[in-house]
Amino acid sequence: MRDPLAQFEHIVLVDTEYISRPGERPIRVCIVLRDYRTKETIRRWHDELGPSPPHSTGPDTLFVAYYAPAEMGFYRVCGWRPPERILDIYIEYRNRFNCLSTIVDQKLYEEDEEKIKKYSLVGALTQFDLPTIGAAEKRKMRKLIQRGGPWTPDEKKAILDYCESDVVALDRLLIAMLPQLDVSRALFRGRYTPSVAAMEHNGIPIDVELHGRVDDQWESIQQKLITRIDAPFGVYEGTAFRTDRFERYLAKRRIPWPHHPSGKPILTEQVFREMAKLHPEFNDLRELRSSLSEIRKDKLAIGSDGRNRCPLWAFSASSSRNQPSSTEYIFGPAKWKRGFIKPPPGYAVGYVDICNEEFGVAAALS
Repeated sequence: MRDPLAQFEHIVLVDTEYISRPGERPIRVCIVLRDYRTKETIRRWHDELGPSPPHSTGPDTLFVAYYAPAEMGFYRVCGWRPPERILDIYIEYRNRFNCLSTIVDQKLYEEDEEKIKKYSLVGALTQFDLPTIGAAEKRKMRKLIQRGGPWTPDEKKAILDYCESDVVALDRLLIAMLPQLDVSRALFRGRYTPSVAAMEHNGIPIDVELHGRVDDQWESIQQKLITRIDAPFGVYEGTAFRTDRFERYLAKRRIPWPHHPSGKPILTEQVFREMAKLHPEFNDLRELRSSLSEIRKDKLAIGSDGRNRCPLWAFSASSSRNQPSSTEYIFGPAKWKRGFIKPPPGYAVGYVDICNEEFGVAAALS
């Protein structure tokens, strides 16, 4: 049987560990590399890294990772050139199993009260019945890493061992998935990952002063929004949406509305969006509900340099689009919050079209 990876002189499997802080760029901890053919392993602590990665990055080398944008973010912080050929096993696993029932689903797999995430490395290994350190151990090691240094010599060794265990697991996973991989298309998808890392690295500039003012005055803003927008509906009592009032509003205007079998109206965001196509007045009410449902101290991930950064989770939606956090990313909450986006010096305000092409805007501003 022909080896689908025979075209590459070198195949390197890579995992990195870093400290992640909301809105900040990653803080390097360590990197582990494993040669796919010889199984030779290289382990490097952050203070042992040089101006270039400890492997070749040309077209004759295949770089393999599980969610490569994380590794590419590490490379950017190091100032390293990204590899030319990238195979992201996470993306290929999503490509194969998105929207499909998996063994992980069927088992409703739980360990130490922590559910195995379907598309995590542990979930992928479970799907192929491959050995894994388990979710509890991963949680323990991630907590140690995120605690930050200084680490004892034993802790450093444990972190490097943990990082190496993920590389070994990735090796097994690659072997299991290789028969079904379309390598040429996988490489095409892999080309996107350095771009994702670039957007995450640079972030979206935020007007921090305006954001802080709105946050401090959120309670009074809430009440003013309700007074202005709820006036024609009369469905709020204080800051609480009252279903009985909404039902009376619908009945008075003879507006049919989707209901649960129990008879109560379905009040999901999707239903409001669909109903607003027939009754545009519900758009304002939908936006009001969305705004008020957000926690007063919102969770926008804003770094010390005033830029919004969070994982974009490339290819993670069922449609294979990016799927960042709806609370941490500026394009996730109610649309009016996009007014916090602050164009960089030299950009005309009109240039920033925040109504369309959200990730195009993200790329332009980053």
